[in-house]
Amino acid sequence: MPTVTVDPALYEQLQHAAQDRHADPDEIAAAALRAYLWELDRLAISDESRRYREQHADIKSKYLGQYIAMHGGKVVDHDATFEALRQRIRAHYGQQPVAS
Repeated sequence: MPTVTVDPALYEQLQHAAQDRHADPDEIAAAALRAYLWELDRLAISDESRRYREQHADIKSKYLGQYIAMHGGKVVDHDATFEALRQRIRAHYGQQPVAS
């Protein structure tokens, strides 16, 4: 299993939190990391949504009636069906945040 290096003072806080909750420090650290990564994805999608709103008129004129996927502020794919678009996006981008 990969190892992550943690600042000793932070690790001490983690140990105290685990003791207080009668929990495994690894489980607490994993939950915290999952929450942090989820928040990063949420912020990325929020940023893509902002970029979409800024480009709405142009996107609407080009892709009316289509589902689109945006990544990095650009339309990276589009399709008439959401499921087909989702499958291609997941195949290409994996679990990276892509707004659709």
